[in-house]
Amino acid sequence: MSAEEMLRQLEELQAGEEQLHMKPEWSVDTSPPPPSRRTDKRFNYDLHDCSLESAFQAKQQLESGLTPVEMVEREFAMVYSSSAIAAVNIVHDTGRLEPLADEYTQLSEALEDYLDMLQLRLRLRKGMPHKKVDAVDFWIKRLKYLRERILVEQQAAARRVTPSAFVTFNTRMAQAVGANSLHSHDINTWRVQNAPAPFEVVWKNLGMTTPMKAGRLYILWAAFWAMTLFFMVPVTAIQALIEVPKLAKIPVLGDIVTAPGVRQILEAIIPGLALKVFLAIVPIILRHMAILSGTMSISEIDFGVVSRYFLFQVIVVFFGNIIAGSFFNQLTQWIKSPTGVIPTLGKSIPMTSTFFITYLLTNTFSCINPIVCPAALAYFLVTFLGEAYNNIYVFRRRYESAGKLWKTVYNQVMVGLYIMQLTMLGLLGIKSFPYTVLGFPLLIFSAICHIGTLNLYRRPWLVTALHDAAELDMWEANRIRMSLFEAAKRERKQSLRQLAQGAGSGTNVAPGAAEVRLRAVLKDDRAALALTPEEQAEVSRVYRDPAFKVPLNDLEALEALANDLLPRLDVLNEWTAGLKKSGKKPAPAGAPTKRDVESAPNIRTDAGSQGVETPPVEVTKYDNKPLLDADDDEAEH
Repeated sequence: MSAEEMLRQLEELQAGEEQLHMKPEWSVDTSPPPPSRRTDKRFNYDLHDCSLESAFQAKQQLESGLTPVEMVEREFAMVYSSSAIAAVNIVHDTGRLEPLADEYTQLSEALEDYLDMLQLRLRLRKGMPHKKVDAVDFWIKRLKYLRERILVEQQAAARRVTPSAFVTFNTRMAQAVGANSLHSHDINTWRVQNAPAPFEVVWKNLGMTTPMKAGRLYILWAAFWAMTLFFMVPVTAIQALIEVPKLAKIPVLGDIVTAPGVRQILEAIIPGLALKVFLAIVPIILRHMAILSGTMSISEIDFGVVSRYFLFQVIVVFFGNIIAGSFFNQLTQWIKSPTGVIPTLGKSIPMTSTFFITYLLTNTFSCINPIVCPAALAYFLVTFLGEAYNNIYVFRRRYESAGKLWKTVYNQVMVGLYIMQLTMLGLLGIKSFPYTVLGFPLLIFSAICHIGTLNLYRRPWLVTALHDAAELDMWEANRIRMSLFEAAKRERKQSLRQLAQGAGSGTNVAPGAAEVRLRAVLKDDRAALALTPEEQAEVSRVYRDPAFKVPLNDLEALEALANDLLPRLDVLNEWTAGLKKSGKKPAPAGAPTKRDVESAPNIRTDAGSQGVETPPVEVTKYDNKPLLDADDDEAEH
C-alpha cells in the first residue's frame, strides 16, 4: 500500500466510528491468570513461504522488471539509505571480450610507439630507409577489425551478468559499516566484503561462485602438498649425489672431485646453488595456482604466495635437508643399531650445519671480512637516497596493502623462533645437557607474547574502526568546505571586479555556484560529502570492467597521423641521403641553419660560422613538439 493510499483511508475514518470501551479502574482484574495449556500454536509459520529468503526476494525483483543494477541499488539503499550509495557496478562476463580488448590495446600501443618514434626521427633529422609501411597498414586494418568485434562483444557482454557487483559509498563511515557487518542472514546470497582497488582487480575471477571458489581452493591445497612432496625427491637426491666422499669413490670422478678448487666448489657452492635453482620456479607455480583458485586481487595473490612459499621452504629446505642429511650421513649406523635413532640424530643433525651456512651465504650479502663493512655502508647510504627518491617521485606501486602483510610476516618470524627453540631443546636433551629444562619457560613465554599480540591486533587487522572512518569523513568534509570557500572568494572577487568595470548590472553581487554550494554545506555537513554529477560519473567509471573502457575513438586520429608522417619520412630520407653524398651531416631541430646565420651574422654555431643545411619544410612540422624521453639508441630501435 502506498503512502497516498494510507493517508486517504485515514481521512475517510469518521469520528466516533471506533470507540474504546474501557472498564472502570476498580473493575480491572490485575491478578495473573492461572496457568493453562495453549490449544493453538504460539507462532503460526508457513513452512512453504519463501518470502523471507533472500534468493527468492532477489528473483522476484528481477522478474518484476528491475535490472540487476537497480536490484542491487535498491537492496543497499534499503539498508544504508539512498543518499549513502554513490554508484553500483555489476560485473559482466567478459570471457570472449577480454582477449579482443587486450589485443586491441597492445596493437594500439605498438602503433603509437612507432609513430612517436617517427616524430622523433623528424626532429633529430635522422632518416629511416627501412620504414614499416606494411606493418602500419596491418596495424590499422587489424585495429579496425578488432574495433568492430569489440563493439559487438560489448553489447553481448552487457547482457551477461555475474553474481558480483561493486557498491561505492559516499562516506567512509557507510563503507566501514557495510564491509564489517552481516548484511543478510543468508550469506550464500548476499556476501559483502571490502573491495580491492580497481587497478589490482583480477576481473576474470569475479564471476566465480562461492562453491566454485571453495572447490578450487581445496584442489589448490592438494596440489600444493603434492608439489611439496615431489620437490623433496629431487632435492634429496641431488644433496646425496653431490657429496664429495661419495663422488670420490667413482673411478672417473675420483681425481677430479678431490682437487682443492673443485672440492671447495662442490662443498660450498653447488649444494646451495642446486637448491636455489629448484626454489626459483616455486613462486611462479604458486602464483599461477593462486590465480586459478579464484583470488580476486593482486595483493591477495601476493599474500598467498608469501604464506605458501614460507611453508614450502620450512618443509623442503629446513626439514627436508635435515632429514636427508641425517639419513644419508648415518644410514649405515641406523641399519646396524635401529634402537639408537635418537642419539644418532643428536650427532647427525649438527653435521648439516655446513649446508645451511653455505646456503645463506649464497642467498645473502655477507660481511665476513671487516674491510667490506665501510664499502657496504657507503653503498647502502647511496642506495637509500636513490631508492627513497624513486619510491616517492618515480615509482608507482601496483597496490597499497596498508600493512596487511605484517600479520603474515609476524607469524612467520614466530614460527621460525618456535622451530629454533624446539630444535635447541631437543638437541640439548639428546646431548643430556643438565639444564635443558630451563628452556621450556622461554618457549611458553614466546607463545604467550605471540597470542597476546594476535589478540591485540586481530580486530584492527580485519575491520576498519568506525571512529577512524568518521574522523576521515570529517577531515574530507572540512577539506571540501575550505576548497569551496576559496572558490567562492575567487568568484566574488571576479564579480566585484566586473561590477567596478561596469560590466555587471545592478549594485548587488549575485552568489556564484561555489558560494551556493558552500552555504548548503555550512548548513548540513552531509552536503559536503555529496557528489556532484561529474564526480558521480567518474566514480561510476572507476569500477567498470576495463574491457568496456577501451579507447576506440582514437583510431582515426592515429590513422591520420600515420598518413601524415610516412610521406614526410620519405622527404627526410631523400634529404639526408643527399647530405650524406655531399659529406655533410644533418643537425637536429633547434640548431642554427644557414638562413639563420645569414640573417644574424653574430649568431654562434657549433659547426663554425656556416651553420647547417636548411631542411625541407615537410620535415619541420613536428619540431615544436616536446622531445620524448628517449635516447639515440631507443630511436634506432
